[in-house]
Amino acid sequence: VLVILLMANTFKTLGGLFRESVRFLLVSALCMILVMLATNPVFAGHLQLLRLIFPLGVILFAGKAFYIGIIQAPPGKWREGTRLAMTSVLATVVIVMVLEGIFMFVARSNQNNNALSSQVWFARHWKLNRLGFRQEEPDEYSPRVLPLMFVGDSFTAGHGVKDPKDRFSDLVQVRLGRSWAVYNYGENGASTEDELIHFGDLYFDRRYGINVRDSDPRLFVLCWYVNDIQETATSMGLMTGNEGLRAPFAISFAHGSYLANYFLSQRADSEAGSNYLAFLKKAYTGKDILESYLKQLHLIKFSTDMIEARLAVVLFPMLNAVQESEFAIRPVRDYWASQGVPCLDLSTLYAHFQPEELVVNSSDAHPNEFAHRLAADAIYHFLNSHHLLDH
Repeated sequence: VLVILLMANTFKTLGGLFRESVRFLLVSALCMILVMLATNPVFAGHLQLLRLIFPLGVILFAGKAFYIGIIQAPPGKWREGTRLAMTSVLATVVIVMVLEGIFMFVARSNQNNNALSSQVWFARHWKLNRLGFRQEEPDEYSPRVLPLMFVGDSFTAGHGVKDPKDRFSDLVQVRLGRSWAVYNYGENGASTEDELIHFGDLYFDRRYGINVRDSDPRLFVLCWYVNDIQETATSMGLMTGNEGLRAPFAISFAHGSYLANYFLSQRADSEAGSNYLAFLKKAYTGKDILESYLKQLHLIKFSTDMIEARLAVVLFPMLNAVQESEFAIRPVRDYWASQGVPCLDLSTLYAHFQPEELVVNSSDAHPNEFAHRLAADAIYHFLNSHHLLDH
């Protein structure tokens, strides 16, 4: 906008600029209308072809202004140095707008889905069924096909994994063959309280429109991650420490430009990460919070016991800090051991690899396809070794 105003200032009146071309006026007006659409992060990933009118319109506007103000200017009006400077400005505007148009289509997930490229990624790769899960529409259970249900959060849903077939749940399905039907009930941001609701819904047939009690035996695999305690902790007054970190104003260079936002979001927010890690440590070391949380885990076991289903647990560590996850994993692992529930701690598996080998990218610490393959092998052998797959 500053460049356009500077160019417009070279004319005696702004109206003189518009009178030179009716088409120029119409395109410029259309570009102004599309500014909000192009820079609004809420709709990132949608209407991308329509959004291209914005950078193309800016290029046309700047080019037309340059032509009228510089090229058609009377001889001697501008010094050679001024013409060269304005040519450089025009070239810069064109290059930036071309890159802006290109980066409107760049898809790259990040941890909290708060980058424009991440929202483009979700619009392109994240398709949900009528139940709100990232898988095909569920079929009625058949007595001949045994259901294996993975319940978890974004690790289970496959955040950052383009093709759902590359998730550990789908890879386990391949190993099991046709005698089992694997269902992925993973939701981004789900806490243990949310997962408990899934178990209740499955038991009472409220949400899924299927009768799990007609198929026996059944197997539930609770996929746990260190932040599953968050909702319990915050409900008891513990703050994450990031409440005061506000997102930038929506219409801004950093948050409205696809080009700028892509590079500014390459790295995770270290301050927010440190605050959140401190929050988790307080949650797991706080006696009252931990006791309340373990009661929720007990309710999950109670739910599966009521429908005479088998329960297994898979513990996922922080992939960018596997060894540091023990403060959260230990009390949960000890609890499931005290309840006699088979529990697989993936920390021992992932500890052999560097974080960059396991995570989606530098700003998304969810498991990548390789980490999912490792988990699938470990989970399959774990279920077999505990005879949970025996008919």
